Amino acid sequence: MKSKYMNRGQARIMEAIAATIIILILAMLMPILFKSPVTTLRSEVQVGEEQYAYNVLYDVYVNPQFLNYIYYGNWSALKQLMDTTVGPQFNWFLCIEPLSKVLNITSSSSSSYVAVPIQVIVTGAGYYDELTLNLRVLNWLLPPGYKINTTLPLSNVFFTTDNGSPVYWWVQSYNPYTGNAVIWFYAKSSRLIMYVSRNGTYPYNPLTGQYCTQPYCGYGGLSMFEIRSLGAQLSYNSGPLVFNGNYYGFNEQNTVCSNAQVNDPLVLSTSSGNSASCTLSASQTINEPIIIGYTSKLESAIPGSTLSIGTSLSISVTSDGIGIFSTNVPLTIQYSYGQNSETIKLSVGSSTPTSFTLNQYIYLSGGLVKIMPMVLACQGGFEIAINASLYIHDYLTGSNYVLNNSYVTECIQAQLSEVTISMQLGNIALSQTSPSISYILYNTTNIFYDLWVSPLPSTFFVNPVYVNYECTYNLVPTQYRYRFPTLQFTPTAEAYTLVQLQNGSYYLVLIALQSLGGG
Repeated sequence: MKSKYMNRGQARIMEAIAATIIILILAMLMPILFKSPVTTLRSEVQVGEEQYAYNVLYDVYVNPQFLNYIYYGNWSALKQLMDTTVGPQFNWFLCIEPLSKVLNITSSSSSSYVAVPIQVIVTGAGYYDELTLNLRVLNWLLPPGYKINTTLPLSNVFFTTDNGSPVYWWVQSYNPYTGNAVIWFYAKSSRLIMYVSRNGTYPYNPLTGQYCTQPYCGYGGLSMFEIRSLGAQLSYNSGPLVFNGNYYGFNEQNTVCSNAQVNDPLVLSTSSGNSASCTLSASQTINEPIIIGYTSKLESAIPGSTLSIGTSLSISVTSDGIGIFSTNVPLTIQYSYGQNSETIKLSVGSSTPTSFTLNQYIYLSGGLVKIMPMVLACQGGFEIAINASLYIHDYLTGSNYVLNNSYVTECIQAQLSEVTISMQLGNIALSQTSPSISYILYNTTNIFYDLWVSPLPSTFFVNPVYVNYECTYNLVPTQYRYRFPTLQFTPTAEAYTLVQLQNGSYYLVLIALQSLGGG
């Protein structure tokens, strides 16, 4: 017997896709959907009920046994986990349903396209959004006859803002095994519309009312990494090239190399006892936190070799329009290759480098450096802190690694009223050295496919789609679906996510809360 709640009809899958498919890098890039609640007592709950529902969902999801409980059908243990996670002031409802049973996306469509709304919740005033969308999941949800191209990822998709303005975008990476596509957008809008063409290769352009004659239609495109991986046409990189000038190809106009050939992608190859370096003219001033992103591949390493990525940060502070302080802070990322290990270091200014060591090489990776300057109060004045975070994503293993470091200036004696920090990024230098080992016949070789700079992405999270959802195929047996099965259930808050089990199958997980009196 289905509850009234299960028949609500139109229910939002808020963050259903984003909550689990955002892994990066780069997720990393990646947005924080949840915060752990301060307490579970009603009188002390520090967040709204909707946010608290997501706090509960997160706390349940990160339990290492959660997926095992679902996979092996250990419903009594799952109910106990829910009882201990949800505060006593709530009754709860749990639904776990195969994703294949969820009905199609609710969207507008015609004979030529289906339009899917994507809600982007932004935290700042920036134009840059970095999102991860799971194309496999979206294709499951699209109406019959429509499919996002995954062979040439998103080649038949067109993006606009909700007011109809075209959006420039590019695919940083697409993982055919997980279905995750990491996409950068340049658009000042909190709501995007994704037009999926009925044509499997070419987009439908809603601005002209016609199909485009080329993939991506000149508004989107692929990173150099994807172009080389797929053997696609070089012309398909039009998306990155229009990314407001902050996406850098390696060419003779902006790159100067020593013992390396300027090329796109850029290859640093050093034999025993040799070195190579390249400098990219990427200097720019940005009055807000920035990120430096890159995609690289290690082909081979002579033990003892190092690869460095370095730049400088020129920091200026003004008060009431008058310059009162400036400093130059170097930032360096270094990869050191051992016999069968790899150490990655992050250095900022004169601070002690932070590092981690792995017992294997990372052969294909995405890197993202987030740089944030801050003004801190000190006795009699202020000091400047430069906080840097390095996110590394291993594409081959799916692992993510994070390094944090910071540099703080000495206390500057000055009275501040209105303070502005500006940060100018210097040229970006790539250098590689290999030790002299006579019996080594191969080179240390690193390939840089893509490098870009942008203000800190403004995306907080995404509501990708709406679905008709009734929780008709709840796998959880009736006696384990509720904390108090005998109470009539009327939800006051709800949260959704997607999970993937050990066998690769996807399930929609819904947690709903019913507020009880007292607390």
